[in-house]
Amino acid sequence: MSNLTQRVLSAFVALGLLALGLSFSTTGVFFLCLLATIISLFEFSGLWPKLESELNSSLSFLYRTYFIIIGTLFFLMAAKYPHWVFFTLPVFCALISGPTLWFLAKKENLSNLLKFLGMSIVGIVYCGLMPSISYQIALANDGLVLFVLHLSLVFSGDISAYFAGRFFGANKLHEVLSPKKTLEGAAGGLLGSVLAGLVWVFLFKPDVGLPYLLVLFLMTGIFAQLGDLFKSFFKRYANVKDSGGIMPGHGGILDRIDGVIFSSAVFYMFVLIFFKP
Repeated sequence: MSNLTQRVLSAFVALGLLALGLSFSTTGVFFLCLLATIISLFEFSGLWPKLESELNSSLSFLYRTYFIIIGTLFFLMAAKYPHWVFFTLPVFCALISGPTLWFLAKKENLSNLLKFLGMSIVGIVYCGLMPSISYQIALANDGLVLFVLHLSLVFSGDISAYFAGRFFGANKLHEVLSPKKTLEGAAGGLLGSVLAGLVWVFLFKPDVGLPYLLVLFLMTGIFAQLGDLFKSFFKRYANVKDSGGIMPGHGGILDRIDGVIFSSAVFYMFVLIFFKP
């Protein structure tokens, strides 16, 4: 089975799960985001450098489990009580850093431990906090429509970037972070995001000026691509091709939703300003 065929089949399965979640309204979106968070935390913990050199296998399992639990609790707190994030972020950072330093700090491993600790804190923010923003989008006025719009902008950009890069790619976008991505693919991705947004405008005719919407579509596309590069950095650092293997042809959940996670805040900012949640 070719890689493209695997990608298409995986995409249909993902669309089926999305449709099932949306059929339960915001409750379904909540559980979709929760599931994505748990899997993302698991995948991200697999990107930690030299984890087994700092812990034996049993402690490694326990620490990864602890990380996933703390990250999931952070998601639940941020999703249900978003106004408390300012206060709870330091608490959850302490819950991660405290045990890490207490149990792992040795004179000979401080430099590796700093990288390990930094990735742990980044992980609970990236995989725990940021997915909760997607749930907040769904809670806005016409939130389910906006939630689907956000996904459409990101995934249309992904698909357009893939084909634009495949057929027209010649100039590397950033060879160190993502050797296969090209400037032509990035431009095609932005065009795909804008076109998907214009289709949404035609179908739903929102009461927002087109220039503002074009800025929204472009900014979402740009931040989605930045999110892909951000995740690629961690994969290069861990020297792995994909963050996981749950989606054949795509890799892991993080390989698919990195753009959604990274662009959710800027998209939600526009929602708060222009769509009167």
